[in-house]
Amino acid sequence: MNILYFIGAYGRQYAANEIHYELGREFVRQGHSCRVLAPITRRDLGEQPLCFQDGEVAVERFLVDAGYWPRFLNRLSWRLFRYPYFLQGLLQYRRLLRRHPEIDVVHADAVYPMGAIAALSGCRAPLVPSVHGGDVMALPGYGYGRFALVRALTRRAFRRAAVVRINSPLMAELSRERGCPPSKIHLLEVNIGDRFFEAPAADLPARRREARARVCADLGLAPEAFLLLSLGRLIPLKGVEEVVRAAAHLARTVPQAHTIVAGPGRSVPGLGDYGAYLAELAASLGTAESVTFAGELEYEQEVPRFLAAADLFLSPSHLEGLNRVVAEAGALGTPSVVSQGTGIAPLVQELGAGLVVPVGDVEALAGAVARLACDAVERRRMAERSRALAERFRSRAVALGLLELYRLAIEQESD
Repeated sequence: MNILYFIGAYGRQYAANEIHYELGREFVRQGHSCRVLAPITRRDLGEQPLCFQDGEVAVERFLVDAGYWPRFLNRLSWRLFRYPYFLQGLLQYRRLLRRHPEIDVVHADAVYPMGAIAALSGCRAPLVPSVHGGDVMALPGYGYGRFALVRALTRRAFRRAAVVRINSPLMAELSRERGCPPSKIHLLEVNIGDRFFEAPAADLPARRREARARVCADLGLAPEAFLLLSLGRLIPLKGVEEVVRAAAHLARTVPQAHTIVAGPGRSVPGLGDYGAYLAELAASLGTAESVTFAGELEYEQEVPRFLAAADLFLSPSHLEGLNRVVAEAGALGTPSVVSQGTGIAPLVQELGAGLVVPVGDVEALAGAVARLACDAVERRRMAERSRALAERFRSRAVALGLLELYRLAIEQESD
């Protein structure tokens, strides 16, 4: 197969880009070709070439902010489509497929905007869009589903798609609500980087001890602390406030617990800097000494270190497509406590890789942490099951699953 991977950004400068490269590399190892199409700004491009060979993957990027005409298209695209590179993406997508008529299947890495662009192009290559979360969600201040035209274009993408790849049962439900025919929906998890599996299971205890010692030393924490980690963008949707409030309960029930909140800050309407708001909340609850705000972590080294150092990973999201970090934590031997609003929750529950609590229930969150803090045997069992959960997110496994979906899409289009 000749595969086109259409994505919103591609390059080694982007965090987690490795997962896209690893998929493409595996496609090639399986005897197929992979070409990437992605927009890029002048700032992100720097001195790099627009088009290059990333190992086995052919990458073609288009510059979106060079000159008056592209900037005009960006302003128009934002007003009409709520995505600044929509019209340029449409032009470049059509051009690429005219130059490469051998393309057998297109994987759009989000049903909106990439899937919608492909659906409008008139090009007839079979389309397989992925649904991740924000492309179909409609929440206050978050999600493309808030906009009427975008919803219409998303429905068109679903109609045009041969197969739709979703990453969780929650996203299947939202996709159906957005007009996706149930017969097109196929569940396949999103991969995590191979480097999270570098340490064999036998070597994990030593790696975790080393990571814990480093994190405790860097943050000035007691070596005997029971470390809880919340990692992600600091926005209300992620349930970070519940993590901070749970720390107040844990101060009474698990006094050795220490919560680390890590992730980039965001400005939230009515609250301003959300990280500052959370820090003020911790101070008002009297938990400033038991909650550390670590800021944004460097992805290559710090994220794995903090995940390995933690005793538990916390993801009490209000609504989230998946939460890949739960799988990354599991690969490093860290079980999770997640909310029912987190897309990965059914898998966590099915495999016994952690505990699942109701959305927004601070007492339930604190209770789940307290239960596991007092049961080292159960934590060890969940750590083993978390590792098993993570295996389903290996790049090779996900790539093979995608290839099956691509074959199905081609067969359906040829009928």
